[in-house]
Amino acid sequence: MDRVSINAYAKINTVLDIKGVYPNGYHILDMIMLSINLCDRLTLTKISEDKIKLRTGDADLAADSSNLVYRAIDIIRKKFNIKEGVSAEVDKKIPMSAGLAGGSADCAGALRGMLKLFDIDMEEKELYETGKSLGADVPFCLYKKPARARGIGEILTPLPDFPPCTLLLAKPVEGVPTPEAFREYDSLKNVVHPNIEKAIEYMNNGDLEGICGSMGNVLEYASIIKHPVVGELKAEMIKTGAVGALMSGSGSSVFGVYKTKKAAEEAYPLIKEKFNLTEIFITEILPGSFFE
Repeated sequence: MDRVSINAYAKINTVLDIKGVYPNGYHILDMIMLSINLCDRLTLTKISEDKIKLRTGDADLAADSSNLVYRAIDIIRKKFNIKEGVSAEVDKKIPMSAGLAGGSADCAGALRGMLKLFDIDMEEKELYETGKSLGADVPFCLYKKPARARGIGEILTPLPDFPPCTLLLAKPVEGVPTPEAFREYDSLKNVVHPNIEKAIEYMNNGDLEGICGSMGNVLEYASIIKHPVVGELKAEMIKTGAVGALMSGSGSSVFGVYKTKKAAEEAYPLIKEKFNLTEIFITEILPGSFFE
């Protein structure tokens, strides 16, 4: 095989809580993470030169050794002593600085793509450890099923599929860098923490309204202080019929959960125009069986 193409799927969080801080400064997380059908497309091709070539198609996205796709290719080449070079192209659709794990999804796609391209048999545990060394969200992006993610995001427990619904996902013009979101959170007092156990109970029962009522993201409070558009987007999604709305991850993207695709489609032009958005998507949560 000389070429492979892989879809790299974005994620959302319906719950993101912080339980404390590790001695090394990393925050202790407790999250519900779900894959959605918004994705980047990665194409990896063998080349004769002993090097990695990367094209991202986006001037704002580095195409050098700082890019997670480059690093994923490099780590597999070194681990398995691969002498052939690789050309990688990323067709970017997932918004950046949006809390959707676009970079981690691309990294996971590159890892799996390399194994397929060079016909490498690698145990899942070793693959997850390799992904963890590259980024906290990479193990979930490799996992490819609904999960509770703890620790820094690498301790994964499977969850039932989300009830049927449609998402309206909107990314404001201004992004929220992840370090900024956590710094702002650390400065807050009296944060209301979500009840993740209750949220999981609602998932087990397939109760969409219960799930939406239990959604929560402690980073959202911090982000709204500097980026009030996050709160405004949430309010508008609820106004246009969403059962619930939340900022995903460290932001700044916001998703609204609509009971039907028609309801999301009716809200789409209203929200797009009101907030002058260029990155707004109608999307769905992927079941675990999608990846089997």
